[in-house]
Amino acid sequence: MHLDREQQANTLYNKQYRFKSYTMLLTVYNEEARVKRVVDYYRPFAKLIVVDNYSEDRTPAVVKDLGVELVQYKNPGTAQTPECIKYFFSLVDTDYILFLSCSEFMPEPLLELFEEIASQKSYDVVSCVRDSYTCGELIPLWGGRFKWMEARVDRFLNRHGIDPDKIVIHRKNTPLNKERVLSLPRDKRYTIIHLRDADAASLMKKYIDYASVEASHRKQQGRPITGFKLLLLFIKEVLRFFHLPISKWNRIAFREVWARMVMHSVTHWVGWELSNQRTLEYSHQQNEQLWRKLISEQNHYSGEKM
Repeated sequence: MHLDREQQANTLYNKQYRFKSYTMLLTVYNEEARVKRVVDYYRPFAKLIVVDNYSEDRTPAVVKDLGVELVQYKNPGTAQTPECIKYFFSLVDTDYILFLSCSEFMPEPLLELFEEIASQKSYDVVSCVRDSYTCGELIPLWGGRFKWMEARVDRFLNRHGIDPDKIVIHRKNTPLNKERVLSLPRDKRYTIIHLRDADAASLMKKYIDYASVEASHRKQQGRPITGFKLLLLFIKEVLRFFHLPISKWNRIAFREVWARMVMHSVTHWVGWELSNQRTLEYSHQQNEQLWRKLISEQNHYSGEKM
């Protein structure tokens, strides 16, 4: 008896992947150097879709050579916006989705736990501890002695259990039912490892892009970064540095704090510009008027004799 097309697809799907209850989505931009190792690691576990932000290097070609599904979608500087999340949800058939990054490593036991949760539909959001390494060096800027500063990320969620319109940049995902959040303890089996490749120039580009998008997002929600809020953010960043063991006081750690302070500053000023119509367009208009005034005055002076 011949299987129909849908049955054949399901049979092929079951043979290819260990886990069938969730889909993995990897967002990339200029990840030619890292995308192969990431795809090779994750692809046996579940269906994988790569979303490319129109990379300018060979990232799309590498992904296609690996035989992985690739789509291209332009984001404004961060994928953590309601518009992006809605698009990502439209790409998957499963209820659950796992967001991957070329800079994050998720242990196999964690991936297995995600399958268990998705199969039983027991939670809508899973919060994981994340340890950050920069240049191969552990920089615990988002954790350590202060529990309230511990880094947590929500990478696994039920797309029917959250409201995309309530997504807020740099904030946790809140499910429709707040009781359906699972916060995993600090455990090596469930800790996400953040492997950051960064220098000052790349940090500035990344954070300025983030800041521009966040400022616009905050304006829409009526949550601007005021001068007082900016001061509090600066204090928090300084505390990130000073809560480190003295052995970790180095230029790399200081650079992380500095870059984040710049990001907050740009977010504040872009928000102020948007709210007060002091954008680049405004500058162009004012300088155009001044230019014409200068020409007019020059013509007036040229008609006068010394």
